[in-house]
Amino acid sequence: MFDHKHYVPILRWKGGERAALQKLDPVDKVKMTPLLELIPVDFVPKKRDDPIDIDGVLRKKAEELNKYWGDAPFFLDLRHLDQFNPTPLSSKRYPSTRVLKQRIVF
Repeated sequence: MFDHKHYVPILRWKGGERAALQKLDPVDKVKMTPLLELIPVDFVPKKRDDPIDIDGVLRKKAEELNKYWGDAPFFLDLRHLDQFNPTPLSSKRYPSTRVLKQRIVF
């Protein structure tokens, strides 16, 4: 657990935020635990009639988490996912479980 001096920034998982987290000095990194928000536009298909590939999006986000943040702790906000898929995914796991399990694999 952490105390009142620990920093918890709330960041949308966008390019600038990812790059900033990746460039953090390790000394500063241990003093923070970001709350990362996946943004709704990530779950919108490129073409209007294409199906939403939630599994593919979550796989990509898991890869990005490893690349830009590494294995340090973080909080993940998936509230926007409900509007696209309010039920468990095809694997019978909810999105949060899915992205965390994928993150560990990469």
